[in-house]
Amino acid sequence: MQKDYSSLPLAKSRYVACLDILGITEAVNGPGLVEIAQLYQKALDLTFNTHQMDVLYTTVGLPDLQVQEKYFGHIEHVAIFSDSVMVFTDDLSINAFYEICHFSNTVFKFFLHHGLPLRGGIAHGETIVAPASNVFLGKGIVNAYKLEKSFDSLGVIVSPDIPKFPRGTSTSVSSVIRKHALGGTYPELMEVPVVGWNLDKVSESEWIDAFKDLRNAAGPKLLKRYKNSELIVGHMLGIDAARLK
Repeated sequence: MQKDYSSLPLAKSRYVACLDILGITEAVNGPGLVEIAQLYQKALDLTFNTHQMDVLYTTVGLPDLQVQEKYFGHIEHVAIFSDSVMVFTDDLSINAFYEICHFSNTVFKFFLHHGLPLRGGIAHGETIVAPASNVFLGKGIVNAYKLEKSFDSLGVIVSPDIPKFPRGTSTSVSSVIRKHALGGTYPELMEVPVVGWNLDKVSESEWIDAFKDLRNAAGPKLLKRYKNSELIVGHMLGIDAARLK
């Protein structure tokens, strides 16, 4: 029977996050590959469980009703491509934007706690997302990938091309990091997702130790990358960057 290829969904405008583990190229040639794979699996399990997490709330009406729904209801799919986590929203709404920022910050924390440094970019564009056919294709992926590769530090940044929705402490995006040398091509002003869950209940001192352990393990060739990372990681963890020095 001939396969019907006309059933693929149409491309739609959506937000895409490309979250890449740094240092995997070197790690696959080392003795600790199995250990890294186990840490990766733990972090991915937390990521997928968070994507499926429900929230229970009470409506106001006659009568009041309890409603249960996904917390990240606008995140349509999370896909894994080797050492990259790709996150796709279902549209370009303001809620979808806040959710992908919140989710990306939470995933960054999961991976950091498990000794896996992430660098990521959040962008948008028309993209086909067809998990059943293993087809993921479009400008959103390309834009997020290019943004992720455009700087040399840990952390996640938001494309300056994304429409400027209202920002503030109650949203999932910080104010900008001003003229910060992230070690690559970037605008002078760069936004960073700062709101995310700490589901592992990691203390500030544990975050600091995790960052310093990664820096010490990276070796002298990557010292500049970790120097570039202090301010952005401080923003994402909600701690004073001076404590990461």
